Amino acid sequence: MLSFRRLMIAPKLLTIAGVLIASLFVAGFAVVIVQASNSVSGLSQDSADAQADAISKQLAGEIGTVDATVRSMSASLATLHRTGVRDRDIAMSALKPNIDASPLALASWFFEEPLGFDGQAAPGRSGSTPGGAFMPYWIKRDGQILMEPNVEAGLYSADYYKLSRESGKAALTEPYTYETGGKTITMTSVTYPVVSSGKVIGVAGIDIALTDISTHLNQIKPFGTGRVMLLSQSALWVAHPDAAARMKPYADAGADAVKQALATGETERIAMQGPDGDIIRTIRPLRLPALNATWAVVMDVPVAALGAPAKHLAWQLVLVGVLVLAAVIAGLFYAVRAIVGRPLGALSVTVDRLARGEAQSLPYLEREDEIGTLARASEVFRQASEDRAKADALAAAEQKQVVDTVSDHLEALAGGDLTTEIDAAFPPAYAALKSNFNKALGALRGLIGKVTESAATIRTGSHEIAGASEDLARRTEASAASLEETSAAVTQIDEPTKLADTVA
Repeated sequence: MLSFRRLMIAPKLLTIAGVLIASLFVAGFAVVIVQASNSVSGLSQDSADAQADAISKQLAGEIGTVDATVRSMSASLATLHRTGVRDRDIAMSALKPNIDASPLALASWFFEEPLGFDGQAAPGRSGSTPGGAFMPYWIKRDGQILMEPNVEAGLYSADYYKLSRESGKAALTEPYTYETGGKTITMTSVTYPVVSSGKVIGVAGIDIALTDISTHLNQIKPFGTGRVMLLSQSALWVAHPDAAARMKPYADAGADAVKQALATGETERIAMQGPDGDIIRTIRPLRLPALNATWAVVMDVPVAALGAPAKHLAWQLVLVGVLVLAAVIAGLFYAVRAIVGRPLGALSVTVDRLARGEAQSLPYLEREDEIGTLARASEVFRQASEDRAKADALAAAEQKQVVDTVSDHLEALAGGDLTTEIDAAFPPAYAALKSNFNKALGALRGLIGKVTESAATIRTGSHEIAGASEDLARRTEASAASLEETSAAVTQIDEPTKLADTVA
């Protein structure tokens, strides 16, 4: 506190203003940061939902493309059959191009009902099983499209055939495995019945490899570190970064929320522990009404990633706040220094020099603000001080003149000159001294004159007394001689008497 009191006005103003502005900025930015963080966090969650929705729509679109292709393929096969075209090569030619209809497509196929396509068994024909059934299966492998008729046992009881065969509608199968090319592939199938003249002659479909879906979804990184997965209608993992988890039931936290989302088609969120920390799992239902199925896009986003935009915004606001505060304080510093600091400093230095008796001219007399008022008030004091100094100098000069004059006349008076009256002009303040000196000198001359007259009288009386004394002495001397003579006479007279007495 003592050191603050010792500061100049400008630093005091800057300190107080800086603290006040900084406090206001901190309070204001704290409110803004909290509100902005909440808003950004909400927007981040909305963004996560939007990304999940976009991914869901993208998958729905791609699967929808596959569905449309399967329907077109089924219609083409039905048309060929209905118009009497039962050539297996033509049918296979109609199937093959559909494998390129979508990047998700792994294989396109048609599996006939027993003797359903052309009413005959044709062993050894392309697209035929060893028993002669027409089961063409075009598969994409190593950049080539190969024909591998389906020879799987129990084909008619498998979902990829049975679902559409029994419902007469399009279907999307649950994930399953299929042996092809010496490998076991995890896949799902989009299927549609082939109906000719009101009779189901088989089922057409396109297979989608789950590894392709997983690869596709793994490339999507929400908020940079998130991940996207896919669940089937029965909550089996269709796509998952961990290949071992595919085709297995959902076993993570929030199983009830997953079932709820699949049942209602409403998005659900689950706060849970992820591989690398807390995450928000969004379950976004993927409705596929044309395939009579509802799958779900599962998107995991780390809580830190969701909060990252808010933190980033907060740091930006802090940085902006610091820069603005620095700019305000710098502007305030220069403003206070220019408007108050420098003028007051210059004015205080000038007044201090004036107080020490130095001749100075006051600055800022023309200003109309408080500095100008203070300068003009100081100018009044400066002028008064100057006038007082002139008066003091004049008074000193007059005093010196009076002292010197009186001293000279006193010296003359001391020398016995009783005529040394002061005839020099004295300042009005010393006129009485001149008059009194001259009066005193006149009185002294009169007194000395009287003393002189008295001395003369005394001298005359002294002479007369001396003469009388001399005459008295002579008379006394004569009287003494006469008395001496008388005494001698008496003595002589007295001596005979004494002799007689003696004799007697």
